[in-house]
Amino acid sequence: MCTYRIALDDGLVMQAENTFQIKEPFQAWLQQQVENWLLAQVNGKNQSRPRHSRLSDEELSEKLRAYPPLEESSFPSLAAEDYGTYLKSRSGQLPKGLEKWL
Repeated sequence: MCTYRIALDDGLVMQAENTFQIKEPFQAWLQQQVENWLLAQVNGKNQSRPRHSRLSDEELSEKLRAYPPLEESSFPSLAAEDYGTYLKSRSGQLPKGLEKWL
């Protein structure tokens, strides 16, 4: 096994420890994360793009088949209204239901 040195900002390390609630020593956790990432990169060479869902495109298509297709007319046109007014009216407002994810 080889040893590689990297330098990290102490503030960033503290943020990561707090954000990810790391219980083990940070160095051991980081090494495991880097190894997992490298393995994924090496083993995933044949993948054309990363998969962000557990469903394949075909499975997702099958699930969404029951819903009506999206039409352009289903979305309001921002070109028809003053965009500055729209921004002022929506500024600082969270979309409904989003606060539970914060």
